[in-house]
Amino acid sequence: MRATLVTLAQATDFDAIAALNIEAYREFADRMSPNVWRGMEVTLRAVEVRAESARFLVLWDQGTIVGSVGYCPAGMGNPEIFPLD
Repeated sequence: MRATLVTLAQATDFDAIAALNIEAYREFADRMSPNVWRGMEVTLRAVEVRAESARFLVLWDQGTIVGSVGYCPAGMGNPEIFPLD
């Protein structure tokens, strides 16, 4: 069994999280028009903006970020996606 570690992401981790996001969703690129994929890619890379209202937790394996999740505390999410109620 390999040792893994979950930590609260630091600003220095945002680029790695963004790259992981792109790789996680790349399979959809060929199912979208190029313009739609570019827009989605911009959104997936916007980790710093998302970190203004979410906390990112990252999963480390042998010094590499291999997973992440953005946690939005109740009432702090994007109201366009998550209604306040």
